[in-house]
Amino acid sequence: MGPSYRYHNLFIRSEPAILPQHKSAYNESLLMNRRSFVIFGLLILGVIIFLILAPASAPQPIISRWGGQGSQGGLISGEAQPAARPDNSAEMDAYLAQLASAGQWSGSALVASGGKVLLAKGYGLSDVNSKVANTPDTRLRLASVTKQFTAMAVMQLVNDGKLQLTSSVCSYVPQCPQAWQPITIHNLLTHTSGLQNFTDLPSYEPTMAQPTSPEELVGRFRDLPLLSTPGSAYRYGNSGYVLLGYIIEQVSGQSYPDYLRSHIFEPLGMSNSGFDVGITGVAQGYSSIGVPCARLDATTLFSAGGLYSSANDLYRWDQALYTSKLLPDSLRAEIFTPQVGSYGYGWIITARGGQRVVEHPGLMSGAATEIARLPDAGITVIVLSNLENADVGGITNHLIDLALGG
Repeated sequence: MGPSYRYHNLFIRSEPAILPQHKSAYNESLLMNRRSFVIFGLLILGVIIFLILAPASAPQPIISRWGGQGSQGGLISGEAQPAARPDNSAEMDAYLAQLASAGQWSGSALVASGGKVLLAKGYGLSDVNSKVANTPDTRLRLASVTKQFTAMAVMQLVNDGKLQLTSSVCSYVPQCPQAWQPITIHNLLTHTSGLQNFTDLPSYEPTMAQPTSPEELVGRFRDLPLLSTPGSAYRYGNSGYVLLGYIIEQVSGQSYPDYLRSHIFEPLGMSNSGFDVGITGVAQGYSSIGVPCARLDATTLFSAGGLYSSANDLYRWDQALYTSKLLPDSLRAEIFTPQVGSYGYGWIITARGGQRVVEHPGLMSGAATEIARLPDAGITVIVLSNLENADVGGITNHLIDLALGG
């Protein structure tokens, strides 16, 4: 089956048909059959992120921002406290409840402002058959929100002296292809490696339900020709972050799930977070309300999209990112400094209404996700859905507006 299958039976609404005031900037709802959705979802996520980063053209020439200061990332402790804003939590709740009642949203959401949680609530069902309700502690798949955790793990290993951002990946990859010699860890983090995106290949969909080892996953793109000279062009994809997960395992001596558990999740008390390998309690994903999504084994996305978490756990993560608990300030600033266009290390850094926004969306079979942080305003919005066509971008934008007092 050729690449055209990704567009089979596709209809993209130009306006989200949810509520009149609900306008999505970049994550329009998708309606399509179940088998086509997962591949198109992975493809469209790259388009979404590209539109955020560089709406003019692609691939984009590289302007590296090494040595960026904390003021660029906006996540170093000691910044000015945001001004007090009205509490619109009741309006947020009513808005999300209306979407859930209309069958256009299911999952959990959290909104915080100035260190105070305004809203932390679940909507709809995590399992339609057993009638289990979503809560702020429900485990939901993160999709590409996973990438920020992979980036943090990499930077921790940089801090430990086990990795160098400017070193070739071949310093850490056994039997490394000659073509990969010019690829650096920095290139993988910023999607500038030139690696082909394995989830775009026709071979991905037929195998996406099969458990796959990291070695097998890397093998799917190991011998493919590079699409561009490393460091010369930005192309969002999953191969680079899968290779980062493999490298994390090589240099740490731990599996990727074990490393994250011992170095991030346990230190932060994130008891509802981990790698999705048949873990009980993870919400069932749906293509539409009551219709289970196409099965996707999380090992086929690995460190690019295989984690699960909860709204409450992600808020613990959010709060830790204002501190040096996981990483010294200087390296943490690098994560949130735009390195290529608006892409940092696992995060997108943009602006909205004069406010800096640090965010990342995720989209996969049975999941649509978004975490957005406005560090200067002290606002965090977390939206996790087990409904793959939920307009989480539009939901996030509207919740940001309400949190800002709109």
